[in-house]
Amino acid sequence: QSYHGNIVNKWIHIFCIPAIVWSTIILLSNYEFRGYNVSNLLFFFYCFYYLILNIQLALIAIPLLFMCFRNALNFKWSTPDYKWKTWCIFISAWILQFIGHGVFEGNSPALMDSLVQSFLMAPLFVVKEAISLII
Repeated sequence: QSYHGNIVNKWIHIFCIPAIVWSTIILLSNYEFRGYNVSNLLFFFYCFYYLILNIQLALIAIPLLFMCFRNALNFKWSTPDYKWKTWCIFISAWILQFIGHGVFEGNSPALMDSLVQSFLMAPLFVVKEAISLII
């Protein structure tokens, strides 16, 4: 939590992390690994990891992740210039997150300490923070 104490930075993450997940799904959907779509593999990996990590949060996060996944692919299939728009969203969301940390937190992002952990936990962090801000 020391990375996200400022409310503005929390809201930036609540909006930007799903945007990064969404755009990553689109960008990786063009690739295959051993005959499987990389976006599909990533989706199932996250679902499995979250179920092992925290089943209560997983029961909320997995349906949200699925909706994000379906929305992203629907956007890709229905938007002729999806690559340009997707890259713009992806890059903008990352820039906003760095601004959130630099301007509002005065610290470096968690990914500077643990890249893998940051990518695994970021979507779950959003679910947890959104729940705590709503309730």
